[in-house]
Amino acid sequence: MPKARRGPRFGVLLVDADYSHGFVNKLVTGVRMISHLKLLASTLSPLRASHTWKVYMPLSKLTAIASVILVTVAITASAIAQTSPEIVVDPAIAAMTNDELVAARQNAMKQDGGILKGAGGLMGDEAVAAATTLQQNFTNFPALFREGSATADSKALPGVWQNWAIFEGIFAKARLASADMLTAALAGDDSGYQTAIKAIGATCGECHQTFRGR
Repeated sequence: MPKARRGPRFGVLLVDADYSHGFVNKLVTGVRMISHLKLLASTLSPLRASHTWKVYMPLSKLTAIASVILVTVAITASAIAQTSPEIVVDPAIAAMTNDELVAARQNAMKQDGGILKGAGGLMGDEAVAAATTLQQNFTNFPALFREGSATADSKALPGVWQNWAIFEGIFAKARLASADMLTAALAGDDSGYQTAIKAIGATCGECHQTFRGR
């Protein structure tokens, strides 16, 4: 955890690389939820870099800021946990026929494409709903591409099943990106939200270029 070290006049906030992409990102996200701490958020944002940073400030201010940060992070984590339930594979997929699997995955991909086209302009509950739908679809996709489900209507290349680990890995990246999108939407973090949308779009392109027939 970041540590405050007492000095003659100033406290020193040390942030190690091990925490730069986890703790500090959560810290910045939490701080952004409180409007009167926008200046602090901008101060902490550079700590995302992958090395140690030192921030010097009067110890009294450092102590007060640390207290607010800890409370904010706790509230943020609690809010996200309560509003972001675990997403699992739709159990109905197990009973689908091959034709139903193909139709379901094609419809889900069309749905994802439509969402991604307009997601950048969404806010609040609409942004949360979009991210949730994307995450559910990317969670379902591996099950929708059950081996042997290639029909005449399917555009999936044989490489899907010949290189399953790579194929499923693309969906894993998309699931992580959609989870980031959902977290950012819940926190009101527009920068993180937009970054996640771009990451999802990149996985879609990667998959189609490699595993989709023309």
